[in-house]
Amino acid sequence: MRNARNRAVTGALAAWLALPAMVGAFNPIHHASYDLEPAGVRPQTLHLSGAAIIDSRNTDVWEIPVSLAFRAAPEVELGAGIRTAWGSGTNDHVPSLVFGGKWQSRTRTSYQADLLVPAHGDRDFGLSFAAVSRFRHFELLDSRLALRLGFLDALVYNHALAAFEAGWYPILMPGRPLSFEFGLIGSSQTRDFENHLAMDAQPALIVSFGRHSRLMAGAALGLAGDAKEELRAKAQIDHGF
Repeated sequence: MRNARNRAVTGALAAWLALPAMVGAFNPIHHASYDLEPAGVRPQTLHLSGAAIIDSRNTDVWEIPVSLAFRAAPEVELGAGIRTAWGSGTNDHVPSLVFGGKWQSRTRTSYQADLLVPAHGDRDFGLSFAAVSRFRHFELLDSRLALRLGFLDALVYNHALAAFEAGWYPILMPGRPLSFEFGLIGSSQTRDFENHLAMDAQPALIVSFGRHSRLMAGAALGLAGDAKEELRAKAQIDHGF
């Protein structure tokens, strides 16, 4: 009995240690925006975001994206983002930059365009268009629906015509300072759809502080497709000025 229990524990430990070797990832279109999370035009004049991300496939690399957004007009936001990677598992610390802008319609929907610019001459450009709508269901429950189309070689594999991503983010707000978000995200592309399909669940705890600041701690777990069983942990801080 004890030997059987020991074998079970050993097997579970071996499976856990094998987690970093699991394959799969978000498709490139997931990183096609200067925003770190889908959002409409923010009310603050300046908005700064930064995050630290690590995934189970390669725990020797930390991704640290940073985003800065400027409200140029009541309905217009301009932004820029940089994605960096640090650790012993990479020599490419700054692979790309993203520049974009969004327009807030009179409804609760915003429209956005982003250009991904390579930081090195041997990389490709990417172009994406997105829409984000926010819904109020109940006093304690909101949600966001985010849709994105991506073009050019930086955002697709094998010269596909386009990549696409859809995300639904219900947000439970029991009372300040805490809120809870549960994202469901799916993406693929027009060529070889099944092999590039990724579906992820992304639960997060959000703690608000100050007037325009918040801290988010979350994880993304692959549910199906190329990203199945991949785990990514993320900590993010946002501050508005």
